[in-house]
Amino acid sequence: MIMGKNTLMKASLTALNTQPEATDADFVTRGGADWAANDNIEKILLQLKGNTNIIFTNGDLGQIKEVLD
Repeated sequence: MIMGKNTLMKASLTALNTQPEATDADFVTRGGADWAANDNIEKILLQLKGNTNIIFTNGDLGQIKEVLD
């Protein structure tokens, strides 16, 4: 389970959805000339208000609920 705080998630998602410049160290990793903005990232950013966390998991949601409870 990976959990990210609101402010860090906003910064990360904004950076991810900002077109890389050729001088950026991660230009090739982020797609270089093939980069495209993702509209879904903007939708997620709009949901990050107040005390909001996003939990990413590839496990069983029932087990995640037990951990959170």
